[in-house]
Parts: sequence; structure tokens; C-alpha cells
Amino acid sequence: MNSLEAMEREIYRQILEIPKIKRFNQIVNNQNCIFTGSGDSYVVGLICSYLTNFNTICIDPADMVINPSISKGKTVFIISISGKTQENILVAQKIKKYSNKIVAITNSPNSQLAKNCDSVIHLDYKSFPVTTAGTLSFVISMLTCVNILGKSLEIDNLSSIYEKTRKKAENLVSKTENIFTFPSCRSIIFLGNSILFPIALYGSLKINEVFGWKSFAYSLENFCHSPLFETTEDDLIFVFSSKRHSLHNKIKKLNTLLQKRKITTLMMEIPDYNDIQILLFSTFLIQLYVAKLAKKLEFQNCYFLENKELLKISSQLIYNTK
Repeated sequence: MNSLEAMEREIYRQILEIPKIKRFNQIVNNQNCIFTGSGDSYVVGLICSYLTNFNTICIDPADMVINPSISKGKTVFIISISGKTQENILVAQKIKKYSNKIVAITNSPNSQLAKNCDSVIHLDYKSFPVTTAGTLSFVISMLTCVNILGKSLEIDNLSSIYEKTRKKAENLVSKTENIFTFPSCRSIIFLGNSILFPIALYGSLKINEVFGWKSFAYSLENFCHSPLFETTEDDLIFVFSSKRHSLHNKIKKLNTLLQKRKITTLMMEIPDYNDIQILLFSTFLIQLYVAKLAKKLEFQNCYFLENKELLKISSQLIYNTK
């Protein structure tokens, strides 16, 4: 099984694993906790901030290492699937004398990170023994964290959401597959506001990991202030929007104006769901689109695994390997 086959299987496995997530009664005061993590885990922390109207804050691990007193009197949740990320371990060590409590959220309850924390929330799920881009791990950690904050995980229409996104992803692949004759497509940009901004960021990370292509994420306002001016007809822009959010009409206007300039935009209008359903719909859509596009373009492996030199640099910096 190659990494893309594993990715595809893990995407589908989410339907089986989500209902098994351990449920919590709300265990934190939203105004008294910090989430931290890197990569996909940082995105999860940002989602928590948006869902609590920023009562909960998300801080980059490096900022907490530089200024550990940020954690004074706070409960700090350190999200790390592997539990091996050196910066996260250093955070746990640095904030011990300041924080109220340190909790590791990890799939590795016996990891070095877990040993440096006061308690552990075990992300107990079945994944495939093949390294691949984060999909199942992202969704399990995301839903676990939002449940900790008091959000219900009772999702009656999970299979329906998945099926809708599967069909939409297939449609998007058929619309865009001919664009990806590089260098004709220069970069892929994801736009989203409110809780859809972290999802936009997640989308750009999956494009980087799976294809090795340039990809960026912005909120609507920040995109219009600066990145808009370097956008060309060679770029592809994914615009996420929900009618539940106040900027929906402004996003539709941007979409129309960009199309008039012959800039390829794809408007991702999300059904009138609640916040958790919106998160799942948009996440599944990104995952399925990336996996199906990679298959259509006959990729055999995720790019981050194929580029051994860059992977070595990444591992040296993240895990302190030789």
C-alpha cells in the first residue's frame, strides 16, 4: 500500500472512527485555556479559538517557548499526534512553573511529550501502518478538542455529509484536472472566514504535502489588502463560504469580480449546517478533492515522502533527528 492509497482509506475510515470518539463533559473553562501545536495541530487549535469566540486562544509553540509566562494560571493543551515534536516537549518543560495544568492530546500516550505533561487525552483510533498526509488524525483531534470545549459530537447526518462532499469533490476534479499542467498553474489559494479560515489553512497544507505545489491561505479581508495584487490568471482560488456567516455576500462579490478578470475561482458554498457540520463538510471536501486529484494525475506517493532531502531537513528540525 502506498501513501496515497493509505490516505484514501483513512479518509473513508473517518466515518467509522468518528462515532467512536470518547465523549467528555466540558472539562475546561474556555476563558482559562490555551491550545498549542504545529502543522495540522495548530489548525485544530485555531478552530477552537474561532468556536469559542476567542475566549480560548491558540499560540504557536515557539512563542510559548520564548515567553512561557503566557501560560500563567492557564490550562494548556498541547496537541501532537506523535508526541515526538521537540518544540512541543520543550513547551511542556518550559511552562511547568507557570501553567495551572498541562494536558497532552496525542495518539502516543507513552511518548516523551506525554511524560512531560500532567495528564494525557489519548486519541485512540485505528490508522494504517503507512505514513501519509494527515486526514483521520486531523479530524479525530479536531473533534476531540471541540468536545472538550463543550460542543456536542452527535452528528446524525455524518454519512450524508460525506456522500455530498464525495460527489462535490469528484465534480471539482473534473473541472480542474486540466489546469494542473505545470507551470501553467502557478499557485493554489484558499480563502475562508471565521471557522473556515483554519480549514483554508488546512487545505493549503494538504496541497503542499501531497503535491509539493505552492499553496496559501488567507481570510477574505487580508487577501484583498495585499495578496490580491500578485494574483494572476495562472492561479487557482478556492473560496469557502457559508450563509451562516455575515461576509457571505462579500465573498460572492469577490468571486464574481475575480472571474471577470479571468482568474479561475471555485466557490465552495456550504449547506446551512451548524458549526461542527460545516467543519466536517469543508474538511472532507478538501481531503477527498486532494486524494482524488492525486489519483487522477497518477501520483503514486505523497510528495513530502518522495523528496528525501527536504524530508530529512523537516525531520531534523521537528524531531531533532540526525
